Amino acid sequence: MVKRLVTQRGSGPADQYVVDIPSVSDGKLRCEHVASTLERGRMKYVNLTASDEPSPRYAKTVVKGRGDPGTLLTAVLVVESALTLLLDELPPLAAVGGVLTPMTALGDSLIQRLRANGRIEIESGLVDNPDDEIGEDKTRLGTDRSS
Repeated sequence: MVKRLVTQRGSGPADQYVVDIPSVSDGKLRCEHVASTLERGRMKYVNLTASDEPSPRYAKTVVKGRGDPGTLLTAVLVVESALTLLLDELPPLAAVGGVLTPMTALGDSLIQRLRANGRIEIESGLVDNPDDEIGEDKTRLGTDRSS
């Protein structure tokens, strides 16, 4: 009976997978997940949002994590979010309350904490084409170039 109720070895999710999710704004979200061990796992999420213009412009955000996404990186995100709530000044919209996204509630403070942690890399910028990389020659969003 227990063998039927407990997940058996090798029957869980694949160690590596890629998912493309279309969004309502003609953008897309690409999720790449590689889990091998706590330290050797990694993840990469790419979000692409297109403007609603005849010749669209694209905002691209790439989030990379070093460590197993299901355990180590989840813990990093939860702890850094909690520290942001406890120690940092929150954006004005967070004071209003309600159901908020992490960025709305925690603002740039969370991004700065995640970058300082060293396990999470966040890069965002404008690109001409969806397949372009975010480069120094592109307009970067929310990035301090002096660091």
